[in-house]
Amino acid sequence: MRSVIFYPNETLIDFILAHCSFPVGAGAKKVGHKKVESIKTEGARGTLTDDVPTGVWQYFDPAGKLEWSMDYDSSRIVFMRPDTARYRLRVGSEWRAVRTNRAPRFLGSNAVLLQCISTSLRHPDQALRDQKQGTVIIGFIVGPQGLATDFAVEQSIELELDKQTLQAVEAAPNHWLPAIYQGQPAFSHLRILVHYAIATRGEGSAAVAQRMSIIPHQAGDLQMLIMAPTSSRQH
Repeated sequence: MRSVIFYPNETLIDFILAHCSFPVGAGAKKVGHKKVESIKTEGARGTLTDDVPTGVWQYFDPAGKLEWSMDYDSSRIVFMRPDTARYRLRVGSEWRAVRTNRAPRFLGSNAVLLQCISTSLRHPDQALRDQKQGTVIIGFIVGPQGLATDFAVEQSIELELDKQTLQAVEAAPNHWLPAIYQGQPAFSHLRILVHYAIATRGEGSAAVAQRMSIIPHQAGDLQMLIMAPTSSRQH
């Protein structure tokens, strides 16, 4: 039996393969009666054997640096990059920003998680006509068993943007490494920030990102930019 606080990973891989619209494989090959596929994406590298993760998987941050790795054969974390940031955890009956023994993390690649969320997001026509842009923040709680619950809009733009963002985050893969505090799994508060921007003529994504001030507001924040080009504006 897998003993890691670490959950049905096959379900996560199935979701990624079924719902995320980008190639994840480098070509499958047969080894005996098994299908073995080498996976290399922006944020993850590893091997699928009969569509189940096997061996050591590596997960990278947006800069391409190794963030953590896991051996799925033994269900053990092989490497976790030190993290001295303070995360919001429930300590006793209150929420506090504390340093953890292990930070809460998505069980997989953050890039894959955000890609899955982004596939169902767009800038609605009415929001474009009204020149609505800004940041929707979805907060949620990751419990000791690694499941996210209590999704809520913590910062709003307007109803349609808020609703689609909340639904997309709720529908994403729900597999997390819980925070470890004082040697025990703990409840943590995390957020996903979705920045909706309307580009001006000739403005690229880097300039839009700078204009939208896309920087983390608290430890563990994940962020993405949904950019509507000038031609998408409605008059």
